[in-house]
Amino acid sequence: MAHFLFIHGACHGAWCWQQVTSLLCQLGHECYSIDLPGHGNDQTPRARITRQDYLNAVSHAIEALEWENITLVGHSAAGILLADLSAKHAEIHRLIYLAAYIPNQNESMLDQLPPDRQIQYQTMASTSSTRCIALDFDTMYKYYFNNLSLTQAQFYYQKITPEPIGPYEEKVKMSPSQLSVKQDYIICKYDQRLLEEQAKRFASRTKGQIHTLDTDHCVMLSNPQLLSQTLHNIVTNATDT
Repeated sequence: MAHFLFIHGACHGAWCWQQVTSLLCQLGHECYSIDLPGHGNDQTPRARITRQDYLNAVSHAIEALEWENITLVGHSAAGILLADLSAKHAEIHRLIYLAAYIPNQNESMLDQLPPDRQIQYQTMASTSSTRCIALDFDTMYKYYFNNLSLTQAQFYYQKITPEPIGPYEEKVKMSPSQLSVKQDYIICKYDQRLLEEQAKRFASRTKGQIHTLDTDHCVMLSNPQLLSQTLHNIVTNATDT
């Protein structure tokens, strides 16, 4: 049995893991997912949220769970948190990066984005009273929800929250290559937000196995069965996907 702690990516919340955690629990694992500050049901004002606030929220969850061996799963922008959390918490047994951005030491999330997206996000934040990135439905459907039906995409879009830019601007302290903890990277082949070649570049910054799924960026929504089985296989050393 593994103990999974799930961290959502930008604009999402703990809600996005509901199907995956249910399936993993049926396979005998324990699971917990959190809302990062300003996301999901968390009402923290977004204007002043920092990356350290994200780190603190996950640390508090780790301390409250009192699990000895944690498999920490981070999706997309949550990749900027995993290495620093692992360096702080000996309880973390394995890191699983899911279609995740992985900055090198002393780089930020913004540094990982193409120049046009950097400018787009900074412009959005500068014109927002809460310094947030707010993505419209068409963008989410095209780049994040492209394996969902229109009805499904509309349903999940209603749960989306604006993303504070503060955590995107701050540099990470550690990179996974500096850690001895077990590491895996899951590439989503039909991801339109983090293209396969970009994902391979981030995966090369880890020290573990690379797994490729025929899915879109938000596989936890479009194919929770496949993701759950893949995670189960990773932690049980079953045949790789």
